[in-house]
Amino acid sequence: MAGDPQAACPFCDWAAGTPFVHEDPLAVALIDRRPINRYHVLVVPRRHVVNFVDLPPELLTHLFRLTQVLSQGIRDVCRPDAIQHLTDDDLAGHGFNLVPHFKIHIIPRFQGDRVRIDWGRGPEPSLADRGQWAAELRAALAGEGGAAGPGAPLRSR
Repeated sequence: MAGDPQAACPFCDWAAGTPFVHEDPLAVALIDRRPINRYHVLVVPRRHVVNFVDLPPELLTHLFRLTQVLSQGIRDVCRPDAIQHLTDDDLAGHGFNLVPHFKIHIIPRFQGDRVRIDWGRGPEPSLADRGQWAAELRAALAGEGGAAGPGAPLRSR
């Protein structure tokens, strides 16, 4: 249908020959088309979900368990020095997420691979500022019926 984001999503319509590492009814895992390093895997839900917070709890659990299993496989196969697990929610549409479909990147890292993430950190904020941010988040979570403090149950959407 016209305007349907799923219709134009490459993660909802896989090309022939896609190098899948894993397939099940809820998710697929594949070697990234433009890998950061060898064995760079994407874990992708079959259901078209754009943002992390929109994942149903059972799918979220499945994706993270699958990511854990695949990360162990990557450790066994290529013996990386580190593994980065990354996701993107591009809330403002500024190109942070090139394909608007939730996925988890599993990126093996190797000493000297020259891949860098520039976090662009500024000066350390004061304890008062960090305390204020924490209070604002606690208030927002309490207003949503979520955790008001440590140990409080979280409400799912």
